[in-house]
Amino acid sequence: MKVKRCPKCSAPMYRRRVAEVEIDGCPECGGVWLDRGELEALMSHGREVLLEVEKQVVAAGQVTENDTPLCPLCTNPMGPARGADLERAAALECPACNGLWFDDKALAALVGPPAVEAAPDAELNDRRSFYIGDRVTYTQAAFLLVTALLVTLLEATGRSAQFADSGLLIAIIVALVAVALLYFGRRKLYMEKPLWVTGLLYLAIWAPLTTWGGVEADEHYGHGNALVVSVVVAVMNLIGYHLARHLRKGRHAKAGRSRKFEVIALVALLLIVPALVGIEVFRRGILTCELGPEWTFAAAKQCQTCLVGIYIVLLGVGAAISMGINYFMLHCLFDPKGLDVVENPPGELYLKMMIGGLIVTGVAWTLLLVLLPPVAGGGGGGGKKSGSSSRRSGHSGRAYATRGSGMTAAELEEQQRRMVQEKWAKLGLHAVRKI
Repeated sequence: MKVKRCPKCSAPMYRRRVAEVEIDGCPECGGVWLDRGELEALMSHGREVLLEVEKQVVAAGQVTENDTPLCPLCTNPMGPARGADLERAAALECPACNGLWFDDKALAALVGPPAVEAAPDAELNDRRSFYIGDRVTYTQAAFLLVTALLVTLLEATGRSAQFADSGLLIAIIVALVAVALLYFGRRKLYMEKPLWVTGLLYLAIWAPLTTWGGVEADEHYGHGNALVVSVVVAVMNLIGYHLARHLRKGRHAKAGRSRKFEVIALVALLLIVPALVGIEVFRRGILTCELGPEWTFAAAKQCQTCLVGIYIVLLGVGAAISMGINYFMLHCLFDPKGLDVVENPPGELYLKMMIGGLIVTGVAWTLLLVLLPPVAGGGGGGGKKSGSSSRRSGHSGRAYATRGSGMTAAELEEQQRRMVQEKWAKLGLHAVRKI
């Protein structure tokens, strides 16, 4: 059997059995070599067993260290090990066989509480928030366009009346099945499945119900209303989100007064400019449709030009409201007491933020479609503080890992934290350690 030599001083190492794991120790410098998987095997008996390893391996005295530590197994040059705990212990790792080397007394550094990496900086938090916000917003816009397309196809093929009569039951069944899959499969959607799987399940809830609602409304108010409302709400949401994204991104670079001025200016722009344009279009509609000075709102709704003017005003108002809602959404994505881009995986954030987003979007879509159909000739209608800014290391409500045998609560929390950070790292949204 080949004798392993110390990476640091080249002395022959001896083997010791600790907690049913055979380790290699250097009698000269007191270092410890652990083959791949042996560190995990030792720690499965509790971190305190590492102190027993230190007792078994005792340094003889001063030694001359090698310039380049080489792996005892495959003689490859070794480098610093990656990971918060291993970095704290100044461990070396072989890139080929993944064995680990610990200097004398270095294992004791692993006995304490798991190391907590520095929280990502504000720029990384924003990148993660925008990653979720972009996908939530564009998913909602895509859903609205899907609704518009399905309603238009049903009306173009002459099947809208049939679907309005018999489609509600089918829509409810499909939506309930999708809700059940989201609820019972949420753990896998958090950590294992890509975001598009969650998006498809939400589409299975949204599309059948809104398609039936759009067809039913068009049967009552006239064809084309669901199409126009879907496009208008999608544009409102996109404008509001990108303005909120701009404000959120620039909040660190601007002083308090200049930031408040920018917010006021944007709100004024969204409210005043569309209002002036919309009122002028509405006035021309009254003249074109010859409604006279004694016009009524019910009569104005029969004039297409007047409706265009009204919708221009509503577009500005809706975009301003959307900007506020989306800014709050991005703010809530960095909330230590709730949804948090540091502690939660992207799958969970996307799934939960979509709930609120689709509810708000659905309410706006329904109100416009029922109370103010945009195609002339229709009828109907009369005319949280996010929490503390202090961060806590433990979140009892988050459970992505299964507690193994002999695993302490702290080790479970550390395992969950690592799982979350690995999910963000796969998306390129991970913290970079600053030297």
